[in-house]
This record gives sequence, structure tokens and C-alpha cells, in this order.
Amino acid sequence: MSWIKAFCKICQVEVKYCGNATNIQNHLTRYHPDVLTSEDKPSGPKQKKPKDSLALPASCPRAKTITEAIAAFVCKDLHLYLVVENVGLKRLLKVLEPHFVMVQRKRLTKEINPNMFTSVKHSNQTKMQSAERVTITCEIWTVTSHYIDKWSLMSLGYRQPKFKPATPLVI
Repeated sequence: MSWIKAFCKICQVEVKYCGNATNIQNHLTRYHPDVLTSEDKPSGPKQKKPKDSLALPASCPRAKTITEAIAAFVCKDLHLYLVVENVGLKRLLKVLEPHFVMVQRKRLTKEINPNMFTSVKHSNQTKMQSAERVTITCEIWTVTSHYIDKWSLMSLGYRQPKFKPATPLVI
């Protein structure tokens, strides 16, 4: 095959010819987009950006571990679900795991935390079944159950987020 040069008829620029029309089409797209019709414009599948192809899939064990840690962070520290959309948390996770795609708030509320709640609930029920006696302590913001398991004092707690009343209480 002989390598010849092609010339743009519009601007008379020399374009390298390698046996196909890709270079001249790229030249026309870049410098003369008004000349191309919709049929002439390239419409083939576009190559994925490196960022997209390197992202951890949600099914990956590392991504699952990070997602579960975020769910535990939200639940144990009584954060709002909105925290997953905060710039600071996203930046922290990008530093720790650059290819992790942040879990969406909707998935956290509809799927991950209900599953986590069910898992913790069954775990606590299993632990409590072995206890002969259980003591429950109630305070304003917490409910804690205490029991003895194999001569060790065990505690399971539930905290309620504090809230401010809309109007002050006058007595």
C-alpha cells in the first residue's frame, strides 16, 4: 500500500492519509464542522474515559466494605443521610480510595440501612435469647439493655437523635 497525502479542499491543508478517511474526517470535524452533515459526523461507540473504566464496581468486595462502613458511620454517629452528598466526605473518600464511587443517598436509605438494621436486629435477638435475665435502662435519649453472658456483663444500646422543640416549653 502506498502512503499518499490528502489535501483539504476548503483550506488547502495537507492531511496525512493512511488508507482510510479517519484523518480527513477528524480534520473536517475539528476545523470545518459547519460543512459536515449529520450523516458524515462520526456516531460510533465512544471509548470510555479512563475514570469510568477504573471505577470500583458496586459488586466489588472493597466497594461493599466501604459502603457498609459509610452506612455504619451514618447510623452509629446519627448523621443525616445527606452527609453522603457532602463535599468533605467525598474528598476524604477520593483520597483514601480514588476509584470508589460514592453510594447514593436513595440506595443508602432504601436498601443498605434497612438490611443493616435487620442484620443487627437478628444479631441482638440471638444474643438476648441466651440471657436468663435482662435489665432495661431508659433515659431521655437512650434505651440500653444489660445482661450477663458467660460471666461477662453485656450491653446493647439504642440512641435517639436529640431534637430541639419548635416552641419553648413553659411550665
